[in-house]
Amino acid sequence: MGIELVILGEGEGKMPTECYSCARVRRKMIFDAMRNRGITTVAFGHHKDDVNETLLLNLLQKGEFAAMEPKIYFYRYGVTLIRPLYFVEEKEIVSFARGAGFLRFVCQCPIGQHSKRKETKMLLEFIQKKFPHTKTNLFHAIENYGSKKALLEPKK
Repeated sequence: MGIELVILGEGEGKMPTECYSCARVRRKMIFDAMRNRGITTVAFGHHKDDVNETLLLNLLQKGEFAAMEPKIYFYRYGVTLIRPLYFVEEKEIVSFARGAGFLRFVCQCPIGQHSKRKETKMLLEFIQKKFPHTKTNLFHAIENYGSKKALLEPKK
């Protein structure tokens, strides 16, 4: 298909010790590699559950009603990020992957298994058991009142 495979890496010990910072470093590496190759659009694999978890995490940690957007233009990098799995639940992706015989990838980061994001995922699952429409209602709230924070041009 003529698609170049690019493998990026950051030396161990250079990565921050928290998931949020690590994700920012990874995203910057991807955006820089894109810019160097003249690529302007990238697809990330975030799904509906990631979106809900991000909203809840931002509400609890920062007091912000902010979640992921399905499409964002990053002015600083000149890059558009799309999330084609935005409306797909994680369980649907897992089911499809099993049926297709895809290998399972597990985060190897020891911190990632005990992160605030992981705690938020477990909290959301607990709340969902008590209030069965939680995930649907959170997602509707995101659709109706979603954050446009990432869409703003940087202050100069």
